[in-house]
Amino acid sequence: MDELRCARALRHHAGAVAAVALLHGVPISAGEEGEICLWEAGAAAGAGGAPILTLAADGPVAALDASSPGGHLVSAGWGVEGWDMAAAQRLFSLVPPAGGGDEDGDASAGGGGLGFNCVASGGSLVAAGRAGQVVLWDVRTSRCVGAIAAAASGDAAAAAAATHEPSKRRSGSSEEGGASPVAGAGSAANALAPCVGVQLDDWKLVSGWGPSRSLAVYDLRSLSGGAPRAGWARPALELLAPARVTCFRFHEQVLIAGQKGAECALWSFGAPSSAPPEPRGPSLPPHLAAGPDGGGGADGGAEGWAGGGGGGGRRRKDKKGKPPAVPKGGDRRYPKRRTR
Repeated sequence: MDELRCARALRHHAGAVAAVALLHGVPISAGEEGEICLWEAGAAAGAGGAPILTLAADGPVAALDASSPGGHLVSAGWGVEGWDMAAAQRLFSLVPPAGGGDEDGDASAGGGGLGFNCVASGGSLVAAGRAGQVVLWDVRTSRCVGAIAAAASGDAAAAAAATHEPSKRRSGSSEEGGASPVAGAGSAANALAPCVGVQLDDWKLVSGWGPSRSLAVYDLRSLSGGAPRAGWARPALELLAPARVTCFRFHEQVLIAGQKGAECALWSFGAPSSAPPEPRGPSLPPHLAAGPDGGGGADGGAEGWAGGGGGGGRRRKDKKGKPPAVPKGGDRRYPKRRTR
């Protein structure tokens, strides 16, 4: 680790570099000027040079995603675009809706006109997040299938209340009387809350808005079928972290989130085991653990010897009422008596 040092300085962008990604090991960068650059990873140390490929987006690029199933690149800024890097061409351009999303996923309400700051792809869906909203498209039809508004969770409402508490005290309004200014302020705060991030796979989408301690999990399985169920845009699960969430990432069933400060929070979506763990203590002798007839443990051995009815030390009888014969050479309960 002490040998690590900067191998190359890549200089081409006219604006600030806003996003980077790795596609099959190829470094990709995107700048505020709207250019997407591919660089040669195996160039000699210290070598400069121009990128091996440049693509011009329709506007500033703020986020990149290289995890699409087909190995394509997705960029987001004022809009969302998909790129075939092997053919160096644009595959699709997804138009953002004019508004935000209400609680039923309608893409005609609230928060439009702002650029996207995060993007993710999974299956046939692409999701991009901006202030107060996450928009989803089906890339097979380039159609917007819905939008998710910033969840007005209890944590967000509390943050909004704390933010506007001084103004409420100055206005002299009480918590019980009249229209509460905090409710309107909370709605406005949710509409402009920055999107912390977005990620999705074949069944779920995770997003968060700041400043908040919560992450929302949405069930997307009905979107791929073309007939979204009612209320799909409401969170199926809300994860509450001990502190404000600044970033997150999940892989399969494990999610990790960075928090304001120096700690991370970890969750698992895996179903807990239905069988409780076996108590750890002194082990039984093999002949008792396996039972006299080869199975069942201590309780099973008792049932095997008592025939399930608590009959002391009798062996279990077969259907004819006779005890099973002991095989020759096997364990015997009593030694054979020698007679003349």
